[in-house]
Amino acid sequence: MSLAKYTWASIRDALERTICTVPRLWLVSSALIFLLAASWSVVMPYFAANQEVSTVQRAAAVVRGDLLGDAVKDQPFARIQEVPPSLAQLKPPCFVIDQKLTPSCQQFGVVANGPKTALVTDGAESPAYYAVIGLPTLVDTSPQVVLLMRLLGAALIALLAGLIPVAVRAVSRRGWLEYATMIAITPAVVYGAGTLGVDGLLLAASVLLWISLGGLLIGVARSAYTRNLL
Repeated sequence: MSLAKYTWASIRDALERTICTVPRLWLVSSALIFLLAASWSVVMPYFAANQEVSTVQRAAAVVRGDLLGDAVKDQPFARIQEVPPSLAQLKPPCFVIDQKLTPSCQQFGVVANGPKTALVTDGAESPAYYAVIGLPTLVDTSPQVVLLMRLLGAALIALLAGLIPVAVRAVSRRGWLEYATMIAITPAVVYGAGTLGVDGLLLAASVLLWISLGGLLIGVARSAYTRNLL
């Protein structure tokens, strides 16, 4: 038992020395989240996540200056936007439509004189996120560019999610709480970061906001308690 305690104490002390400062804690946390999300990005079939086709098309349109698109009647959140033909022709993957098929059924090709516009279902979303993940489409407009876009999105979300343990440390000095928080949010954040869409970004931002607000309220309560004592 004493050996187990000594071993755990040694590991904890080593971790605290390694990531004792805020920048180190942020960088280490971001790197771990990115590695997990990047692994998910690589193994997941192209366009398997919900609305990835629409996200790719909107991102390609935004980086080319089409920020708002044209409104669609009876579809308040959808827009028609100008997209490179190779991406405008993308459709929901075959294995999503027919669950008996495997991802190997996907075939990408460009039809001559194909459409140059696409109906995007998330066209009403803020263009900021799409302006970042759409950058790879300026170099490569093949459907396979989705992997580069996933990795870029994963890096963006990882940098934000890496601030979560920093916020937890500011609220509580209990080291185990930082690791417990990261373990608790990891499945959802990693999935959201490893696929295209704003869900992962919104989740990381929401967790960070609630922890920061909690820390603010705790600080106010402590100040009020101290004043009452005096």
